[in-house]
Amino acid sequence: MKDFKQEFNKYLDKLENRQPFAFTRWADGELWILENKSYSLSPESHGYIYPEDQKEFDAEKHQSHREKLWEAFKYKADNYHIGITTNSDAGIVGYSPRDWMIDNSGSDIENTTYANLFINSNYIDFRKKIVPLFSEYEVAIVCNERSTLDNIPNVIKDFRVGSNCIINDEHIIDEVKDFTAGSKTGILFLFAASSLGNICIHELNKLEPNNTYLDLGSALNPDLGLSLDRGYLSAWNGQLQRGMWDTSSYLVREETW
Repeated sequence: MKDFKQEFNKYLDKLENRQPFAFTRWADGELWILENKSYSLSPESHGYIYPEDQKEFDAEKHQSHREKLWEAFKYKADNYHIGITTNSDAGIVGYSPRDWMIDNSGSDIENTTYANLFINSNYIDFRKKIVPLFSEYEVAIVCNERSTLDNIPNVIKDFRVGSNCIINDEHIIDEVKDFTAGSKTGILFLFAASSLGNICIHELNKLEPNNTYLDLGSALNPDLGLSLDRGYLSAWNGQLQRGMWDTSSYLVREETW
């Protein structure tokens, strides 16, 4: 068993103690890509009207991305940690995504945690305890082209991606690697770039394991001036999602292992 709050505190301790590690999120979208299932997040499919929320994986066209993602999922290193989709999160009937991901990943169970580690009922603690720690690092960030960085301290380098970055912006992988190879260690890398971030973090942790790499996705949207259209963000901001749905339950939603 892995406790949702205890897992959060484990990674909080690493950040507070400046212990380098990599964390990648393997949520439902990454799961579908690994399983070779096409999916789309769009205004038509999910009501997402902001470019940073939109993405598409076509299993017939985008196999290169899937292959790179599998390499990242199979990768194993002492300080490489993965957050996986759990049964309580996925809403999938008929099999256990948690067990499937554990069986197919390269990581030991000690380095496996929740994909939603920093959101839902942990999100308020994320904002209170982890976001302030950014100021103690030099920061590099991969984020949407619409982002503003006024609220992210100590940014020494930013890389910008557009809508559906998982397919359209793979050139960023080499750009971030080139920067990392020429930079000093101890940098905090923040990723808000969907499954492109998983691939980048895999490559970067192989190249330079003495940095910290965090795949945070939409958790950074308030800091970047982006959409609050995810359920937990709407709840945190005290608004109805898209003006229609009460999502307040997200902030008390604890996942189970």
